[in-house]
Amino acid sequence: YLEDAEFIATDSVPPATPANLNGRFVLNTVTLSWDAAPDIDVQGYRIYRSDSADGEYDLLGETAGTTYGDRSVVPETTYYYKVSSYDYAGNESERSLPLTVVVPALGDYVFLADFENNNGNFATDGVNNSWEWGIPASGPGAGFYGEKVWATGLSGNYLSGSNSWIESPEIQLPAEENSLLTVGQWYELENRYDKGYIQIAQKNGESWSDWVDIAPGGYLTGDGKVWTDLEIPLDPAYAGQTVKIRLLLTTDVSVVKAGWYIDYVLIDTT
Repeated sequence: YLEDAEFIATDSVPPATPANLNGRFVLNTVTLSWDAAPDIDVQGYRIYRSDSADGEYDLLGETAGTTYGDRSVVPETTYYYKVSSYDYAGNESERSLPLTVVVPALGDYVFLADFENNNGNFATDGVNNSWEWGIPASGPGAGFYGEKVWATGLSGNYLSGSNSWIESPEIQLPAEENSLLTVGQWYELENRYDKGYIQIAQKNGESWSDWVDIAPGGYLTGDGKVWTDLEIPLDPAYAGQTVKIRLLLTTDVSVVKAGWYIDYVLIDTT
């Protein structure tokens, strides 16, 4: 006869190894991403780095998410990364296959505005303009690679009936190579009715061309509530030209949401 009993189960089974480890170098940071392990008891992930594919891998850090940024890199150096998952019982999976990332010379860009030390010399204007530069307290609640961003509101939703924008300074594109625009962004917009446009204009003598929409699909709308690096190849016709980049928000007069947050604007050669 048992009056009181307690059964304790032990977990000694490690979770699955994270799959599809990918990485790229942007903003002087190696950014890593991978697929979430399917196990329901995963607590987080450990990131390891080595100077050689078959060498000893040192623990870089841990994260509960499926992305990680490594800023402790040296220019013109090759790094090798692995990632594992671990559960609440302390079991750790096998590490992933190594990912090779080559770090080029740091800061060698056609144009970069990361908005950390200043607003990037971006101008802002428009109707019902709520664009602000600073540290976000709403939306994602934090920047992507740094602390400060441009946003359609740092501490609340954007305004209804808005037609407002931020606009870059003049940018001289190289003549001999094509260019790639990358925007670090997070957004939540009323689907179909409120839209974010990424645009380019070209200088022609003392005047400027009309703005051309270059975002995939023409514009952004709906939910993009994960920080992403959006890459947009610029038309080869812009090679050697002076251009500006504009991010335009248009909204109707009803529902408003968290808005559009821009962590950086980068142009580099492809």
